[in-house]
Amino acid sequence: MSRKPKDLVALVVDCGPNMRQEYRNGQTYMDLVKTCLTQIIEQKIFCQSKFEYILIGLGIDDSKNAEKSEYPFVARLSDLGVANLKLLKTIKSLEPTDNVGKLIDVLSYTAELMHTLPNPKTKYERKKIGLFTNFSFTISGPEAILYSCNIGKPRELYLNVVCRYTFDELSARRNLFPCHDHFLQLLINLDKLTSVFTFDFAVSSLPYFEPSEQNAAPWYTRICVGQDLMFPVTGYIKTTEHKKRTWSKAYIEPSEKDSQYEPSEDRESHHQASIPLSRNVNYKTSEESNIELDKEEIAKAYLLGKIIVPVTPEDEEAMKFQSFWPPAVRVLFWTPQDNIRQFFFTGSRSMIFIPDIRAKDFAPSVAFNVLTHAMLDAKSVAIVSMMRTIRCNPQIGCLTPCYMGDSLVLIYNQLPFAEDIRRYSFPPLIDEKERPQDVPSNSELDLVDDLIKMMSLVEKDPSGNLVEYLNCEAVHDPFDRIQFKAIVHRYLTPNVPLPKEIIEDQTLTTPPHILKRCEAVFRNLKEKFKLVETLKRFSSQQNSNNICNPPKKIKSESDLETLTEVSLNKGLIESENGVDKSSLELDSATMEMFTKFTQQLNELAKDLLGFNDGKIIKIIEEYRKKSIEFNAPYVFNQFMMSYKKQISHKSVWKMIVKKQITLISNKEISASEISPDEAMQFIN
Repeated sequence: MSRKPKDLVALVVDCGPNMRQEYRNGQTYMDLVKTCLTQIIEQKIFCQSKFEYILIGLGIDDSKNAEKSEYPFVARLSDLGVANLKLLKTIKSLEPTDNVGKLIDVLSYTAELMHTLPNPKTKYERKKIGLFTNFSFTISGPEAILYSCNIGKPRELYLNVVCRYTFDELSARRNLFPCHDHFLQLLINLDKLTSVFTFDFAVSSLPYFEPSEQNAAPWYTRICVGQDLMFPVTGYIKTTEHKKRTWSKAYIEPSEKDSQYEPSEDRESHHQASIPLSRNVNYKTSEESNIELDKEEIAKAYLLGKIIVPVTPEDEEAMKFQSFWPPAVRVLFWTPQDNIRQFFFTGSRSMIFIPDIRAKDFAPSVAFNVLTHAMLDAKSVAIVSMMRTIRCNPQIGCLTPCYMGDSLVLIYNQLPFAEDIRRYSFPPLIDEKERPQDVPSNSELDLVDDLIKMMSLVEKDPSGNLVEYLNCEAVHDPFDRIQFKAIVHRYLTPNVPLPKEIIEDQTLTTPPHILKRCEAVFRNLKEKFKLVETLKRFSSQQNSNNICNPPKKIKSESDLETLTEVSLNKGLIESENGVDKSSLELDSATMEMFTKFTQQLNELAKDLLGFNDGKIIKIIEEYRKKSIEFNAPYVFNQFMMSYKKQISHKSVWKMIVKKQITLISNKEISASEISPDEAMQFIN
């Protein structure tokens, strides 16, 4: 993984008296500066940026500055380092003072620190000074010229100013206030090294989270076609699965642990008292002897069924895959692009391939472009096998030609092996014989067309620019966002409960203004399509209570009805060996209770259709058994004849045939009108 160039940033905060002025709705300029700095530091912590920061205050009391004789009212408030929670806590503690310092003093002091503090071996792409001010400083014309000519330009120190005015507004006010005139002269002298932003623009432009940027190490390889044709290429990881932050267990001293949620003046000691824990694993036999073993006495083994097959280190080494070919991407076939469905893409990352960047001539680039253009014109993709090293497991994937800017590249996505594929059967929504005419009318199509247009991902803003919602490069994982904000809140305010806006993250939601303009379409769609939510026939909470406390004896008709429901639900939900034994107590029930029992079985057998074939088989077997016990074969036979129409084309019917669950014949019970041959013919 190559290192990304980093910046050195000095955050200079004006803490003078003008920062007490109200900005809007009771919010002072100091509050606004804290908001901007908090957003900058939090987003850098979130994306684990390697940028290094230092915080400097202007207008700070001399007691906080060791070099007060040379630079009065200027203080370094943090050490140089990457963005962290300690720096964030320092920003939260900033308050305005009555001191007015010199702008050139703080800029000169900052330039010295940026030159002396960093490690001489560390290379920075840029050095920037961020000045957040409401003009609580003094500056003269000669000082502005002196800094820009002797410090700013020679050292290439970028100066980004965040204040209440734009550059044009400062130009209009230069004759009213000398401070503004000299400050504007400083900005003009620095020329391209300066930028001016207003507080409103800074707050709205700073995202709360920033994408993590890393330069992937190139993989120099080749695309092989056959044994002789090779295309030298360079591969880069384009997307990869993000690893979640993990919890770390730590030991907290008892005095700190007991008072961690009580008010305390010094909360820093609480964080310093947290000591990481180490984990020790003890191995013991599962037999009655319970012998403790050393790690050297343990052998690896594979569990095949109920048999454990031990494997020696020599066996493990021999089982490792080793290719007879050098690492490369080998084309197996070409196929039309329509044959590769997106739901076949697997793996945790995708890659892009471009011509070999090490080539000294244009031959690899020309050959690569010919290959990609031919694939694009033929609308085909290449099925390839990829091996990064000789000993790694091989992958199968596809190379798809795609434009990135003006260049053609090949996108690699991993495809599954047969062991990775799971097949599921889904029941049709409506029986084929009962299916209505589902051809949509023109009015229905127009309504859905309007809905799609109104909820478009891309639309134009008032200025005519295209705005894209839910851009994958700007949408962050809600879990990661909530966890990060909660940790920051816990560090800064350990005694305050988490606010509601942290817990309820509204990242993956449709913008309110889009939902509002779609209200009329929603109403028309509800009138056109009478869709009703299907409710469950019984409450799982009520069933669990009944299962935990079933009646032990039948004393009344209500007790019997309760027991019937308990035995049925317990057999469906909890029992792994069929319907619960308590259902056998139904033998003494009346025929009326048996009728209710069979009605419940009929409904549940239909509700579970397509979701749990094993439970349906258990229901049918119990249904058949009870019908014989109550001398009511016609109930079960009639149910199976009607039920067969719904399941004859489903997997559950194959299980019924395999288990030989036939109709109840007159050989089993004389009340039946079905002969044994007719009963067997029913499942054949």
